[in-house]
Amino acid sequence: MLQEISSIKDLQNESKRIARLKSNRKLDPAIIKSKQDSMKKFGLLTVGIIVDGNKAIEQGLEIEDFETGETITSENAGQYVVLVEGNHRYAAHLELMKEDPDYKFDFNVMYLNENIPIAKALAEINICTKPWGTKQISLGAETILSTKAPTLLREINNLIKEGYSLNASALWLTFNTKINKSVIENALKGDVSSILDNNSGVARGKKILEAAKSKFGEDSCKSRTLPTWIATQYHKTLDEEIPNFCNKMVSFINNLDEVAAKTITKAKGIRGGKTKETIINEELNKNWESYNAQN
Repeated sequence: MLQEISSIKDLQNESKRIARLKSNRKLDPAIIKSKQDSMKKFGLLTVGIIVDGNKAIEQGLEIEDFETGETITSENAGQYVVLVEGNHRYAAHLELMKEDPDYKFDFNVMYLNENIPIAKALAEINICTKPWGTKQISLGAETILSTKAPTLLREINNLIKEGYSLNASALWLTFNTKINKSVIENALKGDVSSILDNNSGVARGKKILEAAKSKFGEDSCKSRTLPTWIATQYHKTLDEEIPNFCNKMVSFINNLDEVAAKTITKAKGIRGGKTKETIINEELNKNWESYNAQN
């Protein structure tokens, strides 16, 4: 249940400031722009949902100032209300307030019923009432688990915030596809799989990813193709050679010549012919075989 509606302006007149959940998804400029276009015409059609800053801290959630990104502690949490639903709409509202002198609408919010735990409400809002996508479920799981969130989940979400899919993120950091929607949905409900507790490959994956970003650019790394190919080579590696796999793969990537790198980054599928993925895999396989023959 939700309580009575207030306006942000009224809350600010009461010296309240606005915060957001720290691990919420990164604000998307394209979504903000679409919200601005709608709100210019109609104002806010759906209210935001807020909780008191102190309540969020007491429930183990990390919060930050909405505009500055400053981390909010228990010492100053009482100065804040936390926007748990409506972040893109509020970002659009702030932009319109700054840029459009004709924009006169208020931003209205409701307090969440204080008897409902924030984590449970967040899950209900974004899974049952208004379904989240896979990325948002993963970020939401970290929010709800808070300080108990596994390192691997946090690292996956760091990549998700940069635009990687859940699948691509998990492939880079684990070299497998075991972390799927079902695993993170369960984590959102507090049932953390042992798969998420295994962070032994994180440092290895991040090191290879940094080399790949340097050679191919980050956009190429956000696709599943590169990490899938690397994971395949990992699983083909003999047990006694596994400890050196990371250094070997980084060396291979760093030593790819400009022609090979360009073939991979500029690959395009051919109608009725090879797919983009096939072209990339063939180029990588050819160079991997050559590299292994020389080393």
